[in-house]
Amino acid sequence: MALEGKLPAGDPRWAKFNDSFDNLSLEPMEIADAIYRGFSFTTWHTGRRALANFICGQHVAIDMDTEDERSTIDGLSAHPWVRMYASMVYTTPSHTDEKPRARVLFLLDEPIDDATAYGEIVQFVMSQFDEPDTSCKDASRFFFGSMDCHLRFFDNVLPVAHLRRLYAKHRRTAPKQPQYTTRYETDENGKVISLEAERTKRRVAALTDSPPDELDKAIEALGKFDAYDVDYNKWVGVIKTMRDEFGDAAFSAVESWAKGKPGEVRAIWNKQGQPSKSATLGTIYYLAAGKR
Repeated sequence: MALEGKLPAGDPRWAKFNDSFDNLSLEPMEIADAIYRGFSFTTWHTGRRALANFICGQHVAIDMDTEDERSTIDGLSAHPWVRMYASMVYTTPSHTDEKPRARVLFLLDEPIDDATAYGEIVQFVMSQFDEPDTSCKDASRFFFGSMDCHLRFFDNVLPVAHLRRLYAKHRRTAPKQPQYTTRYETDENGKVISLEAERTKRRVAALTDSPPDELDKAIEALGKFDAYDVDYNKWVGVIKTMRDEFGDAAFSAVESWAKGKPGEVRAIWNKQGQPSKSATLGTIYYLAAGKR
């Protein structure tokens, strides 16, 4: 599905777009040509684009939206990782001469078939750049094409074996991160309770006729970004976060926002399991502020 730019929030073409991805094997120049003609791309999936349906990925895309020299094609072309390993750099649909934005595309010499490993690779490559868009790291992320973009083709390949060696060296030399144990809070009597118990208590409180101000704030935030603007995993995460934080008092607003198929949102809402790891209240407020 070729697009002249990004699909705006609420565009009726979103459903068709999300179902339009095909698993293809393409040469680097064919990929560059498809991007230039406005075709979006993602990793391979079985069925709908979702982390649970991930098959493999053989590319790493880094979005640079700093709107200064760091996100120009010339600036990125001078970056050591781009010179050595990148296949192409091109301006994204939101690029302007005054506020430059660009994407670096690395093509790997072999596919990665583990979603967790793929995500770690993306984050490691991302760490080599100065203020990249850190939201573009999950294994089911898609990237819009960029019709008639400025594109610089390098035709390099990033060897996975070399990447693993660099990552292992990074792990050995990086400062050790502090180890965290399970956090606890206390109730009104000073008794230690888990955060899960606290979350349950908040859900019960949210069932009152006068929901807390935080619920109103969260619902207002949902109204500032479209459900079709986030990938499937984050979409599910938003639903679960609203459920875990506010309980059934939030369901009507969430169902209206989510635009799911009949019964789909309720099924996710009722599904028991661990709290969402792909979204928090902070994520919702971040998205509402126009961050992607």
